[in-house]
Amino acid sequence: MPPNVAMMTLDMYEMYAASVRKARVFDMVSIGTRLSELRTRSGLSLDEVAFRANYRGRSSVQKYFAASYDPPVLDRLIAARLARALVGEGSPPIVEAELLSLAGDGIAALPNYKYKEIGGLRRDVAIYLGIYVVTRPLLERQPPISLYTFEMDNPVDYYWHPPTLLEDGDIYGLRIMKRPLMPRFKPGETLIVNGTREPRLGDDVVIIFNTDNQKSKAETFDSHALGTFASLEGHNGDTMQMRSFDQETSFKVAVSATRIVHPLITADDALRS
Repeated sequence: MPPNVAMMTLDMYEMYAASVRKARVFDMVSIGTRLSELRTRSGLSLDEVAFRANYRGRSSVQKYFAASYDPPVLDRLIAARLARALVGEGSPPIVEAELLSLAGDGIAALPNYKYKEIGGLRRDVAIYLGIYVVTRPLLERQPPISLYTFEMDNPVDYYWHPPTLLEDGDIYGLRIMKRPLMPRFKPGETLIVNGTREPRLGDDVVIIFNTDNQKSKAETFDSHALGTFASLEGHNGDTMQMRSFDQETSFKVAVSATRIVHPLITADDALRS
């Protein structure tokens, strides 16, 4: 039985990874190629895999199916999520062990990432991290605001689907690290984002900005997207007037400079509404 990676020190893991690389020199098949073969056998598109595995979209999973993707072993959490999409599909049906073998850590079964239901509520709202990076003005002659990057590849948790949002498909959560959104929200508080409703005046919102490599106006997050949080004070068609949560900073954002403006509330408020 292969060793359990979860119980290894960093030095032990590096030695194990080196031995795995050496052993796999002889078959010359990358992990990405093996995953691509499994996806082809399943008959699923990248979009379908992303949806079933609870990723934001095909751009979040396509790297795993590229021939150039070849870590020493497949991260077991990635394996678990891909198993959720692929197991049982294809002819012959794909089995969990085929992904487990790529994870290479000898655990008996992958974590269960299937939706759970308790008291009529599904625990299927993926929670992602927002990490503070810098405070600076968006434009000249504007006050500095706090900017965050969002890690949208891998959820850190799942939350109950609020009853009033059961018909809304694009619901996700954010948990802020390093610089909490005080005094509006408590440190570590989970925020639920409604990606299907247009924000109204007075709403708290998350704003994702266009960057040089993010010119698309598609209503989706990219991994490592850059954005901020504020309350929507006004909208004249081309420009939005925002106010920071400390109520001391008012700033303007051009609509053309944003990819996403989604309303948000606390997870507790979402369940009570």
